[in-house]
Amino acid sequence: MVFPYFTKGSGEISYLAVSEIPPDPFYEKRRAECLLNI
Repeated sequence: MVFPYFTKGSGEISYLAVSEIPPDPFYEKRRAECLLNI
């Protein structure tokens, strides 16, 4: 699965496979915000 992912401080969206995303307590929040903005 691939999700839009906000990179820290850039404001740009990167598309990464879930398996490639390191543990990040803010990831779910950024993903939710991105999904709402699609």
